[in-house]
Amino acid sequence: MKKLIAFLLMLPLCLTACAPDAEVIYFTPTPDPTAAAAAPKTTNPTEQDGIVLRVLAAPMDSQSEELAVFNKLEKYRSNRKMLPVTFDLTELSTAHITEDYENHPRIAKEYYDTIALKLLAGDDDFDMFFISLYSFNPARGQINSMLRKDYLVSMEQLGLAEMFDSMLPGVKELCSAEGELLLAPIGFRLSTRMLPTDALNRLGITEQDIPRTAGAFTDFLLGIQPEMEAEGIALATGFGADYFMSWFEGQYVDEYMTHGDNTQALWDALLDMLDRLFASGLLAMDYGQWAVNGEHIPYGFPAIAYDTVLFGSGLGLDGGGNDSALREWGNKMMPQILLTEDAKEPIDYGTYLAVNPHSKNMDAIKEYLETLLSEDFRRNINPYDETQNHWHIYDVPALQASANFTYYKDELPHSTRGYTNTWQGYGKNDPFLILYADYIEYHNGTLTAAEWKAKVDRALEFLRDE
Repeated sequence: MKKLIAFLLMLPLCLTACAPDAEVIYFTPTPDPTAAAAAPKTTNPTEQDGIVLRVLAAPMDSQSEELAVFNKLEKYRSNRKMLPVTFDLTELSTAHITEDYENHPRIAKEYYDTIALKLLAGDDDFDMFFISLYSFNPARGQINSMLRKDYLVSMEQLGLAEMFDSMLPGVKELCSAEGELLLAPIGFRLSTRMLPTDALNRLGITEQDIPRTAGAFTDFLLGIQPEMEAEGIALATGFGADYFMSWFEGQYVDEYMTHGDNTQALWDALLDMLDRLFASGLLAMDYGQWAVNGEHIPYGFPAIAYDTVLFGSGLGLDGGGNDSALREWGNKMMPQILLTEDAKEPIDYGTYLAVNPHSKNMDAIKEYLETLLSEDFRRNINPYDETQNHWHIYDVPALQASANFTYYKDELPHSTRGYTNTWQGYGKNDPFLILYADYIEYHNGTLTAAEWKAKVDRALEFLRDE
C-alpha cells in the first residue's frame, strides 16, 4: 500500500519486470535535476575523529565475499596512519519474504524499490548503497534504469573520474551511464566455458584457433566436423538447446535495450548459427525447452556418437590469478562468442557502491572512495600473495602469466552490465525471451524470422519504454 501511495503521489517512471509468481512493482522515480548539485558537504574529514559511512545493503549481503575488500581497506588505511573508517552496513529488511534461492529476484527488486523511494524522498540517513552478487543479477534492468546523472552523485562530481583512466579497459564503461561515471567499482565476475585439453589435442587445435564471432565460429566448427565425428567429440551436451540459445540472448537484449541500431545484424547472426549448428548434429542434446507443465519440447535433431565434448563446464572469473582449476582438470578457456564484432556480452555480475546525493558526508565519501579506487590499495589487498587477489580493476604485472587474469582482462572491453536475468533457471520462472519453442515454429515454417524478431522486440519494448 505504501508503494502504491508513493507511486500516485510522486508519479515516478515505473517499470514492471517480475517473476511470474511474484507481483512486485518497482519504481525508477524521475530525479530532481538539482539534487546532486545541491548535496550538502561536511567539514574536512581530517578534522573529524573518524569517518562513519552508512551503507544500505540488500538482505543476505552480509554474506557477500566482496565485503572482505572493505575490511582490508580499513586495515590498509590504519597501517598508513590515515583517518579511521567505519563502514556501517545496514541490510534492509524484507522479513515477509523468506530468503530462499527462488525468492532472490523478488528480494532484490524490493531492495531497489526502497532505495529509489528513499532517493526520491531526499532521505539523508544513508551515504551510499551496495550493489552485490545477491542483488545485481536478479535486477539488472532495474539497476540500469536507476543510473541517471541527476539521480546519483557521479565520480566526476567527486573529483575521482581521472582515476578511471588508468584502470583496465572496459571498467569505465561498466561503471557509466548517460556519459558519466555513476558507480564506484569493487569488481566484476565474468564467465566462460572450459575446453578440455584432451579434446583440443585430438582435434589438433588450440583455444586460439576458435574464432570469436558467431559466423566464423560456426564456419570453423563445421569445417572440423569430420574430425569431430571421427574422434567422437560433440560440441556440447548435458543441457538443452534452449540453454545453448540463452548464451547469446543477452547480447541481443542489451543492443535493443540501449537503443542500438544493430539488432537486425545480431538477429541474423543468431539464426544463422542456430540453423547450421542444430542441423549439424554436433550439439548432443536430448531435449529442448522445459514447458510450464514440466514436459520437454523434443529436440528433434540428430547427434553424433561421442565420448567427450569440446565445450566443458562453465568457469566464473573475478580477476583472480588462481589457475588451479584449469591445471587440475587439464582445461583451457573458450573466448566469448559474439554475434557480431561490436556486440557485447553481459557480465555475470558486478559489485559497486553508489552515492546518495542527499548525504551530509560528501567529503568523507570522497576520502573513502579515493582509497577504495586507488591502484596502490588494489595491489595490496593481499600483500602476502598477490597472485591470489580478486576484484582487480587495474593491470597487475605479477599476473601476466595467469590464464584466468589474462582472459578476464581481455574480455572486460567486450562486456556490458546487461539486462537479462539468468538467476531463476528453468520451469515456470524461465526468464528467457528467445525461446526454443519459437525456434521450432521458425524451423517448421509456421513463424518467419521477421515475425519471431518482432515478437521478441515487442516484449523488450514493454520493458524498455513503459
